[in-house]
Amino acid sequence: MSLGPSPAWTQLAPAGTKPAARHGHTLIYDPVRDRLIVFGGRDVVGFRNDVWELSLSGTPTWTQLTPSGTPPTARGDATAIYDPLRDRMILFGGFDGKPNYVGDVWELTFSPLAWNPISAGAGPTARERHVAIYDPGGDRMVVFGGQDAVNHWTNDVWGLSLAGTPLWSNLTPAGGSAPPARWGHSGVYDSLNQDLVIFGGSAATGFFYDDAWALSLGPPVAVGDAGPASHLSVMSAGPNPACQEWSLAFRTGETGIVTLRLYDTAGRIVRHLWNGPLASGAHALPWDLRSDAGVRVPAGTYFYELREGNRRLGKALVVIGR
Repeated sequence: MSLGPSPAWTQLAPAGTKPAARHGHTLIYDPVRDRLIVFGGRDVVGFRNDVWELSLSGTPTWTQLTPSGTPPTARGDATAIYDPLRDRMILFGGFDGKPNYVGDVWELTFSPLAWNPISAGAGPTARERHVAIYDPGGDRMVVFGGQDAVNHWTNDVWGLSLAGTPLWSNLTPAGGSAPPARWGHSGVYDSLNQDLVIFGGSAATGFFYDDAWALSLGPPVAVGDAGPASHLSVMSAGPNPACQEWSLAFRTGETGIVTLRLYDTAGRIVRHLWNGPLASGAHALPWDLRSDAGVRVPAGTYFYELREGNRRLGKALVVIGR
């Protein structure tokens, strides 16, 4: 479905031998190779653990992949995300039909193409039909809800840190209310507002939900005393991850000198995007993902720092390969 001013559906007719018809599989987009990766699910024969790619450049083509290593057990209703910093797919949970809920974590590296199990300590109960997204600001996978064998329908939130040794942590969101426990809902990452957004699902009673919820995964971090006259604020920052261009939309509180710099993880300034006066009001500054020397920056994590007087706002962003 094209996402322009007039959205329109077009059925694709990929070349190659396509996967068996199925449901409950996982699907991620690999931006480095411009392809979709499909794993597992259930067909008329049973549960699967096969891997397929659908190339999107040129003539779309189906190809079955044969990763090295021992693969995860066959399953359906698991979740998977793309980890842009390490060029891999992360798989969690599912149902294997034996009948067992599974709560293991796997990585499928793309270079080389290989399956590896991940040990991440105590984490969520084994479950299916949950949602998972990649949170670039926290460099983690965030999991919400689903059905398990202990609590059945759940509404807990977990984060799996991906840097270094992966580790699960039970997240405790603020706020007076939370979505009711559910399974079968859908979820996406809102890169502009840095939220996990969920919609729908069903309850243990069979009731179907039509509600939408947003979980803030961390607003821009303010450093220093804002002062009574300063109202510097970030309206949006994205896309995150960024592949071709990134933009920061913000509002200044008063006419004055504003700076916007991009740093790498070593604290080195990569790009000076602005250093000069700006009038009070809304502004937007784009970044073409190039350094001050005009060279495209490598894939990785970067940080922006927006400064007005003694007010600073900043947050992480991720650059991925083209």
